[in-house]
Amino acid sequence: MNTPTSLYKYRSLAGEKKDYVREMFEDHMVWFSKRQDFNDPFEFHFTPSFEATTYEKIEVFARALQSKNPNLTNDSAKAEATSAFLYSSKYPNILKKWEQKRLNLFYKRLNEEVGVFSFTEYNDDILMWSHYADKHRGICIEFKPVKEEHDNFYYQAQKVIYPKENNPPHLNFYKYRNNPEKEATKLLSTKALHWEYEGEWRIIDVKNGPSKRSIPEGIISSVILGCRIEENDRDLIMKLASSYPIPITIYQAKIKSNYYELEIQRCDGT
Repeated sequence: MNTPTSLYKYRSLAGEKKDYVREMFEDHMVWFSKRQDFNDPFEFHFTPSFEATTYEKIEVFARALQSKNPNLTNDSAKAEATSAFLYSSKYPNILKKWEQKRLNLFYKRLNEEVGVFSFTEYNDDILMWSHYADKHRGICIEFKPVKEEHDNFYYQAQKVIYPKENNPPHLNFYKYRNNPEKEATKLLSTKALHWEYEGEWRIIDVKNGPSKRSIPEGIISSVILGCRIEENDRDLIMKLASSYPIPITIYQAKIKSNYYELEIQRCDGT
């Protein structure tokens, strides 16, 4: 799936959020959000499954035993796993306990170890201007790769999936290891169909987790001022844009006559 030539980020300028915008322009830093920071309580929602054959369960459990005791040979680990599952009374409910432990650990990792930076394909959506740009008083920032060093950041973005059946993805804890990257990307990039209007793309960071992360200098190419932006905020954006490493084009969003739409017009002198 081809990444659009430009992606956009709506930002509020209210309170401390103004500092985040300054950091983006002056320090070239952005914040990768954690699961609880999103306004959607279904973020990273999935349906867990533990369906598998006895052989598959023994194989996975044997690998888990070896991870705890590297001195165990493959045969010894399989023998111990087989005994635990099939013959031994020393391990009552071992399977259910182990599965619940894996599920709890997975949820913990989703909450603590996944950071997300979101973009959108659209710069003129009136709902997103209302929700993410302080009721049209904020800005919309355009990200566009124009140098080779921009690509490593920009092209990490994955398009969010909005399933037509509106069901969360299934994750089989015995089989996802067969293709963990594909399964993880699907889980972390799927949202309810209700959000389809956002046209979201996201960069997912499971290495650094929720944290500040640098972005390449010069990757911001334009800024759109909200139709209700206050004069002091407009002046701030003009100042930040003027000192940016590359020229930034400034646009103004205006209410379109006779339509529930916005017009994006280039500001004079930029």
